[in-house]
Amino acid sequence: MFDSDLSIGIHRGPDTLTVSFGGLLDARGSEHLRSTIEQTLNVSRTAPSHVLIDLRGCRGFELSGRGSLMEMHRLISSSCQRSAYVAERAHLRGCMQWVVHSLDDRWSRICMTVELAEQWLTGHKDRLTDNHDQAAVAFRSLPHRTPAHPADKR
Repeated sequence: MFDSDLSIGIHRGPDTLTVSFGGLLDARGSEHLRSTIEQTLNVSRTAPSHVLIDLRGCRGFELSGRGSLMEMHRLISSSCQRSAYVAERAHLRGCMQWVVHSLDDRWSRICMTVELAEQWLTGHKDRLTDNHDQAAVAFRSLPHRTPAHPADKR
């Protein structure tokens, strides 16, 4: 069984609430994170425009924490215009992608770096349009394939 040691840091900027944490997201840890975010949003006189959740210090998660993560995301998405989750580890990005997808939230994104998250938070496109545009740019930057053999010209 994993422990629930979870360190949570809260930073409130002019437009962005940044929540960073370390440890493990199990049932107890996820609930502690959700309640901390709820208290922070309730204490604020005005809701932040953006919320950035930094998962880089998180060691992992247990499936028992998914319910609290979903409640946390519902709270965040109802309080702000955009949110972003930063996770370097694929399994954490996958967990948060499941949460965002399950709640059909077009204004949240899972990112690998803080820089990508900040670009998303200050942008004006929804997630699907932004993904499409980024894919088009990436596709255009691919080198064009030249035929190696005359028979490949067909």
